[in-house]
Amino acid sequence: MSVLMRQLPPTAIVSRRTVTTLATLALVAVTSSVLLWGPIVSLGAVVAVVVMAALLTNAELAVLIFVAVAPFEGYAKAVSGSAVKALGAALFAAWLLSVLRRGRVRLAQPVIGCAIALLAVLLASTVLHANGPLGAEVATRYVSYIAALVVLVDCMANRLPPRRVAQVYVAASTLAALAGLVAFFRHNLRAGGPVGDPNDFAFFLLAALALTLGLRRDEPRRRYAVAAIILLLGIVATLSRGALVGLAAMFVLAAAAHLIRMRAVFGTAAVVGVAVVCVLLLDPTKVSTSLHAKGFVAAQNVDERLLRWQVAAEMTYDHPIVGLGPGGYRENFDRYINYQPADLSHQLDVAHETYLEVSSELGLLGLGAFLGVIGLGASSAVRSARRGGSDAGLANSVWVATAGAAVAAVFLTEQYYLPLWLLAALGISVLSHEQDGD
Repeated sequence: MSVLMRQLPPTAIVSRRTVTTLATLALVAVTSSVLLWGPIVSLGAVVAVVVMAALLTNAELAVLIFVAVAPFEGYAKAVSGSAVKALGAALFAAWLLSVLRRGRVRLAQPVIGCAIALLAVLLASTVLHANGPLGAEVATRYVSYIAALVVLVDCMANRLPPRRVAQVYVAASTLAALAGLVAFFRHNLRAGGPVGDPNDFAFFLLAALALTLGLRRDEPRRRYAVAAIILLLGIVATLSRGALVGLAAMFVLAAAAHLIRMRAVFGTAAVVGVAVVCVLLLDPTKVSTSLHAKGFVAAQNVDERLLRWQVAAEMTYDHPIVGLGPGGYRENFDRYINYQPADLSHQLDVAHETYLEVSSELGLLGLGAFLGVIGLGASSAVRSARRGGSDAGLANSVWVATAGAAVAAVFLTEQYYLPLWLLAALGISVLSHEQDGD
């Protein structure tokens, strides 16, 4: 077991009793102060403090809540613009307290080295190209997911089983897919809502669908089949072409990895077909209106996407080492299209191509580190799958999900969302658990 067990000084270890006492004192102080504001505000504040105290005393619980909330990022931001940031900060604080209590951290993984290299490039690029509030916002998202990767890897190397994390993500994504489908049937032309942009929403569901197939392979239960159908319907209802390309690639690889059988494919296709027929019967204009709206902008989208890619490639060519800094693509887009024969009616703020956007903002060094994170997670999952064991299906689904997500990322901007980072952490962790079991 090649895992670093770095011991901390005994004086640095914080007992659970100390943490609980501090949390109780904070709860009493906050409760006493907010009672002056009225019962409703007081109750809300007390609940918030209790939840925060629970998170801070249990890093594993904080990880699971963080993963469960991710597919509902749009809803969380609607409640509070800082809700997701606060949850991420609570996750990192809970992990630090956990490390202090157990006195060790298990981070001797090449993927962590790539994450640290990415952070170094991010900092250097930020120093060289300060892009104002937008740059700070983009840099914060990068840092938050790099930190989340570190926390996920360490927690799953200790007491948190990777299977539990995958189950929570699948359950949350399935509920999000249901919410998106309800919104689609009621008033939206495309499934969305839990994550604002339907393309990004489809990306979350795509990763969850592959993980569902792996969980069902290891533990055949009807609920996983139901979840897979809901997730598939949710992806189709987003009408995201990038996600559908990734879905096709994922199904081919899933069949090669024996995660699905042809009988299941035909059965799922029949269910999807029945669902489409039901939609046509209940609302004959729904599908035609959605497809017409999608097709109306299709030609313009193709032209604009090619322009986005060309601009990102030119930015990378002009600044190949560390790019134009976080947020540099949006900040410098207008300067580059001055040389392009395009008549744009709106601002193109993302490249809709993950790898080109990363290289345009963080250069080839940043792109290399980012690809290292993804590639090491996938290769670890492949190694774990070849070893067999109780999590072989999950391991297979992780690399299949990573491959499908990597294909979809060619047409989407997804470095600012959880799925790629979560899949990398799961890939590392399933291999680590197999090695610990030897």
